[in-house]
Amino acid sequence: MEPATPPPPSPRPSYRLPVVAFVLSLLGLCVCILYPVALVLGILSLKEIRQNPALPHRDLARAAIALSLILPFVTVLFMLAIYPRLPWSRAYAYQRECRTTLKGMYVRQGFLWKEHQRYTEDVAELNTPVERGNRYAYFLSTRGPFEDRSRAQEERPQGATGVLADSFKGPVDAAPAAEYTNAIPPLAGNVKPGLSGTCPRCDITLVCVGQLDGDTTVDVWSLSTKERQGPKGLIPAGEPYNESNDVVD
Repeated sequence: MEPATPPPPSPRPSYRLPVVAFVLSLLGLCVCILYPVALVLGILSLKEIRQNPALPHRDLARAAIALSLILPFVTVLFMLAIYPRLPWSRAYAYQRECRTTLKGMYVRQGFLWKEHQRYTEDVAELNTPVERGNRYAYFLSTRGPFEDRSRAQEERPQGATGVLADSFKGPVDAAPAAEYTNAIPPLAGNVKPGLSGTCPRCDITLVCVGQLDGDTTVDVWSLSTKERQGPKGLIPAGEPYNESNDVVD
C-alpha cells in the first residue's frame, strides 16, 4: 500500500501594504510629504505581519520604515551642502554684506548725533571700516571723492564720501566711480544720498551699489535717518530698503 501523499502546502496569503509603503518611501525623494505616509504604512504592515507571521514582505516593511526615517535627514544634508552653491543663494549672501555694512554706518551716525547733534559725509570721520573684498560700493554722499580699492593698498583721499567696490581683493572688475553713482535710481521717499537739511535739523541717507550677476541691472540699497514713504508702504528710519534688486532682475 502506497503511503498517502501529503497535501500541498496552502498558498501564502497576499499582502501588498508593505510594498506600497516601500514604494512611497522611495517616492519621498521627490515628494517629501510621502515620508510620514510611508512610515505609518510601514509600521502598520509590520504590526500586521507580527500578528500573522504567514503574511509576506516583512523585510519590505522594515525597509520602508528605515528609509522613511533616514532619507529625510539625507535630503536635508544634501540641501544644506548644495544651497550655498546656488546662484540666487550666493546673491542673497552678497546682499547681507550690504545691509550689515549700512547698519553699521547708521549706528556710527547715531553715536555722532548724540555727541555733536550732526551727521557726517566723511568716511574717515565716521570711522566705520568697510572690510576689504567688498562687492558693493558705499556712499555717505555721491559728491566725492571716493576711496579707491583697485590696488593692494586702498587710497582714501581727504574728505572721501564713499568707498568703491574692491576690484583688487574682491570678485568685481574695476569700474569708475561714475558707473556706480549714475546707477543709483530715484530713492524711495524722494531722498537724496548724503545730508539733507541743516543740522541739528538734518538727516542723512546712505547708499550701497553692487553688481551681482554681470547683467545691466545693479543691486541698490538705501538707508536713511528719515522715515519715508516707499512704493509698498512706510520705510522706518534705519531700515535698509532695496531700491533695485539684482537678484530677481
